[in-house]
Amino acid sequence: MSRPSFQFYPGDWQKNANLRRCSPAARGVWMDILCLLHDSEGEYGVLRWPLKDIANAASAPMTLVRELVAKGVLKGADKGAEPYVYRPKHAGKVGDPVILVAPGDGPVWYSSRFVRDEYVRQRRGESTRFDSENQPAAKKTAKAAAGTERARLRAAVYEKTGGYCHHCKEKLDGPWEIDHFIPRAKGGSNLFSNLVPSCAPCNQDKSDSLPDDWEAASRSPNRRVGEPHGDGPSSSSSPSGSEANASAGADAPAPVDKSMDPKRIAWRDCGNWLVENGVAESGARELMGLVLRDYPAAALDAFVAAAKKGPTPDPKAYLLATAKAMAGQAKTVASDAAEHTAEYLAQTAEQKAAALSPESHEARRAAMAKLGRGDAGNLPRAAA
Repeated sequence: MSRPSFQFYPGDWQKNANLRRCSPAARGVWMDILCLLHDSEGEYGVLRWPLKDIANAASAPMTLVRELVAKGVLKGADKGAEPYVYRPKHAGKVGDPVILVAPGDGPVWYSSRFVRDEYVRQRRGESTRFDSENQPAAKKTAKAAAGTERARLRAAVYEKTGGYCHHCKEKLDGPWEIDHFIPRAKGGSNLFSNLVPSCAPCNQDKSDSLPDDWEAASRSPNRRVGEPHGDGPSSSSSPSGSEANASAGADAPAPVDKSMDPKRIAWRDCGNWLVENGVAESGARELMGLVLRDYPAAALDAFVAAAKKGPTPDPKAYLLATAKAMAGQAKTVASDAAEHTAEYLAQTAEQKAAALSPESHEARRAAMAKLGRGDAGNLPRAAA
């Protein structure tokens, strides 16, 4: 299929010395001949017609067409035309010669610019065309290499602690994450020295807290789920990692049994349940983090209920529905308490309004009058 247009460069048109030597009428005829060369079939930019036929097709007198030939604008001949040889150049080097217009016994006329540009266009198209010999293997290799590099990084971070969480020292037998010891939000870097292995509950709870502003659950038994951390107020401050072990002395609290932490058990069991039901490890962590964010009061119970469910065709939907249902029950209890509080406030407001009514003012003046006459004994006693 022929292209509907061709490139026209005004700068080249004005700088072409051969074309500038032609008369204005000849230059106008050349534009018509360029349109014929563009629409030629078989060879782009080439017409194997007699010169007289070209003049008739362009509706131009032969004198103007011969002027274009004489000035070297229209190249070729009716008989014995020489081949058009092109030597490509790239980065200052000249390549091997290429015959773009082969000679023939009959007439051949062409535009050297059209023929040369078509050759360059086809060569560039070959470099971007995918076939059996030209496949984007480099991109596939780069993608595979990126995945391998990520796996190597996780393995190296995992070996930093021998497979234990850097914060709570529990064995990483479930989903685990790479944690920035100094959070990125607080100036931490992506260097390997700032990366530590962390179980998912510790990483979720630590968030963007600095090490001295946060304690792992196993080292802070009084810490509650949902307790403020990070830049908020903190009742205690202790180092993490090897510094905590080195500073632990005779006054240090007795170690807590990590296996009895309900939050950690629920997180681990629910994560394993999701993975066993076909959810990717990363997807399981993301889903449980979403439940913790949207249903903080019901997340722990939802994790426990899901872990006991067993096989299910849609574990994600089940976990979300369970958390939503448990959160709805908690809201019902809260709404009942709110109704009792509203009722009490309404009664108090009625009592205050009654105390400020005109009748109450009249009764108070009468009581004060009796008190002034010495009839205080006849006043009614205030209710206890």
